[in-house]
Amino acid sequence: MLGTNEPMSGEPHADEPTSLIDEFMAEYDVQDVTCAVVDVGPERIYKSLRGYDLATDPVAGALFGLRTVLDRVADALRRRTWITEQQPHLTIEDVVALGTGFVLLGERPGREFAVGSVGRFWQPRIVFAKVAPPDFTTFAQRGYAKLAWSARVLPYGRSQAIVLIDVRVKAFDRAALTRFARYWTFIGPLSRLIRRRAIARATACAQSFFMTRSVS
Repeated sequence: MLGTNEPMSGEPHADEPTSLIDEFMAEYDVQDVTCAVVDVGPERIYKSLRGYDLATDPVAGALFGLRTVLDRVADALRRRTWITEQQPHLTIEDVVALGTGFVLLGERPGREFAVGSVGRFWQPRIVFAKVAPPDFTTFAQRGYAKLAWSARVLPYGRSQAIVLIDVRVKAFDRAALTRFARYWTFIGPLSRLIRRRAIARATACAQSFFMTRSVS
């Protein structure tokens, strides 16, 4: 297992290989990377990650449920009626569906995909800005932060792969950066846990599928 899970600030080094996320967020205030070497070939782990359903992970479900507690409190204070919504699936397609606040920025099939969002993530009920993928890189409105994350797969050795999940955030004024930093102090460790579990569970799924096909 390799990796760094500590937030970092700055710009990517010039000698690093270009990744898809660099095209959408080359400059950022916060970066948080989860990296692992997995015992699955790059094609199989990419397919498993691309189709991974977060809703199948009870830990992720519990953490997302914790987030809705804040929504419930905010609605109660505003005397709004809470409508319980069940999310049976939470694949990438569900995450970037119309109205979610997230968009699929781009994809290099078999290698990397990137997702983006613009919002006030630190608020109890997130206020999203409607931004189409072509406008994502140029968005710079004060009071908001821009978030992009990518899942990237690199071949390693004969039959392994390196998986990198890269989260980057850019805020557009000091107040927004301060508020996001406070928010990330709490959410960051939970985000890392979800990412580590996603890689592990996607790897197990890919290995199980390979074993099933081998036996049959």
